[in-house]
Amino acid sequence: MNAVRRFGAPVTVGVGVTIVVTFVLAFFGAPLGALANRGDWERPWTILTYPLAPTGSILGLLFALLTLAWVGKTTETELGSKRYALLLLAFVASAGLALTLGGLVFRIRFAMEGGWIPLSALLVYWGLTHRTDRVMLYGILPLTGLWIAILSAVIAFFGSGNPVLGLFALVPCTLAWT
Repeated sequence: MNAVRRFGAPVTVGVGVTIVVTFVLAFFGAPLGALANRGDWERPWTILTYPLAPTGSILGLLFALLTLAWVGKTTETELGSKRYALLLLAFVASAGLALTLGGLVFRIRFAMEGGWIPLSALLVYWGLTHRTDRVMLYGILPLTGLWIAILSAVIAFFGSGNPVLGLFALVPCTLAWT
């Protein structure tokens, strides 16, 4: 518990620990498929639980944890834990609801697993609140917060795997932009 206090971002730590636990459970065969959003209303809870359905990629897990440690901690420190938790919940719910509705309206089947869309929205939020801050992406490429926001939105769009669903994947990024 002292380590959580020293890190100064209990929501970020909680989200990170939850991501690691679900990843390890899935690795050892736990049936977590019921958490994934399949774009239907048969399991409405998946609009909120899809980020807990691991994608199976260790690189994805590491990227998510690094993003949370950097952007999540900064944002939680600036907003406070309660407002930050509500912001994350808004990103998760808006992405789950938007893609589900988009899939149903346009009859596009999809599987929504992992938290890449909410993390993209969090990066957009951070980038817009730190527009002029310079960051060395991978220690090589200097980018301002604004460019990180733009690139994160582009990744959310193309990461959806479908141009129509890509528009719906931008809903939480648009929320972050406002």
